[in-house]
Amino acid sequence: MRCITAVVAATPGAYRCARTSCGVVVLRGVAAEGFADEGVHISLDTVEPEPTIAVDGAWWHPVAVTNDHLKIADQPLPLAAVLDVIRDVLAVQAAGSAEGREVFRCT
Repeated sequence: MRCITAVVAATPGAYRCARTSCGVVVLRGVAAEGFADEGVHISLDTVEPEPTIAVDGAWWHPVAVTNDHLKIADQPLPLAAVLDVIRDVLAVQAAGSAEGREVFRCT
């Protein structure tokens, strides 16, 4: 079975509602990245890390691979170095304040 998704409504700010050809309604978060002119602001301070590894580096979150400000390493390996950067950023943030960060799931 193959379902085709069509956007049927967008709510201001952060979510988009879509209906598949199978009749399933999907509510997805929209990140203010790339060509999006609205959505959730993605930054080191606003979303939990979901390390994303690619041939040309590592990023804080999968929706941020086009954002140089969220690139945390120029090389994907060694992975331990990438995880050390994430731990360091989280430690600095925790020392300052733990408020304001939320989870943004893109699936």
